[in-house]
Amino acid sequence: MLDQDYHNKIYHQDPECVSKSLSHRPREKEYAVYINAVEKNEKDTLRVITVNLRQLGITISSSGTETWEQLCSKLRSHFESGQIKKLMLLIDEADTFLRQAEKNRFAVLQSLLDLKSKTKNSFKFVFAGLHNVARSRAAIEENGLFPQMAPPLCIRPLSPSDARNLLKRPLSYLGFKMDHLQQLELILANTNYYPGILHFFGHSLVETVSERYGDIRTLYDNRFLIIQ
Repeated sequence: MLDQDYHNKIYHQDPECVSKSLSHRPREKEYAVYINAVEKNEKDTLRVITVNLRQLGITISSSGTETWEQLCSKLRSHFESGQIKKLMLLIDEADTFLRQAEKNRFAVLQSLLDLKSKTKNSFKFVFAGLHNVARSRAAIEENGLFPQMAPPLCIRPLSPSDARNLLKRPLSYLGFKMDHLQQLELILANTNYYPGILHFFGHSLVETVSERYGDIRTLYDNRFLIIQ
């Protein structure tokens, strides 16, 4: 059963909430840091990351953290001391960032890759954006960094039929069924047919029903009927 508050919760989730729900477990010293780098260069992004890390309780002083190499060195110390077990850095809207990085021969990527290697992949990073993310592939390859990185992925919406199956089939195994085509189309339209958002919708739906199980009545042979 979905009420309006739950619709708002799902449809207006931002990428930070989605990423943290999947990778952020501070009690286990596993962290996910999401940065919106729109119109931010390397220096601006570095400063925002440092602030975000401090907000998570990871001590990164502004002094002596003026380059990406210095930041990665401090993070490596935190890994070695056990303060951090895993760290995922997600940089969204990274087009401006990568455009400047290309001018600097992607030195920032080398620092991040070195940290990834020295922590045995306990540190990971993801860049998301539009044109420059894919366009940077050729330049990265020329620099010899490409073999160390995964190829860029172009995330496209699913076809309507695939999107319906992705949502309906897993939920049906858990006892949910959608009897109203209009309702299903509303969900697909609000998620723009994107697989990751559809997955997150289903995940959050199951979590919410679990939390509110006592307030939800089961209908039709103990199957949950999803209604607006």
